Amino acid sequence: MTAPALRVSLSSADGPVLLHDAAVLVPYRAMERLHELVDAARGGAGDVWLFCPMEDPALLPKLDGAVVRVGDNEWIALPDAWVVNAHRSAAAAV
Repeated sequence: MTAPALRVSLSSADGPVLLHDAAVLVPYRAMERLHELVDAARGGAGDVWLFCPMEDPALLPKLDGAVVRVGDNEWIALPDAWVVNAHRSAAAAV
């Protein structure tokens, strides 16, 4: 999807726009497109969620070594239990 198409999706979506596998932006030096989309979201155009696999949740999120520019309250580390969907497990309800 092109950057203009993403911006249209952002403003017309009923919920957040979810980006994944975005590390492909790094070798093409296109992280600025991601930053533009995030800036549009910060300006009220909609919500953007970006999944960034991380080994150390104490560090800032990165895509293929490139730091994703985020504010202090704009990212969270998801625990392994959430990733494997343990919060919806039948065993947890017992």
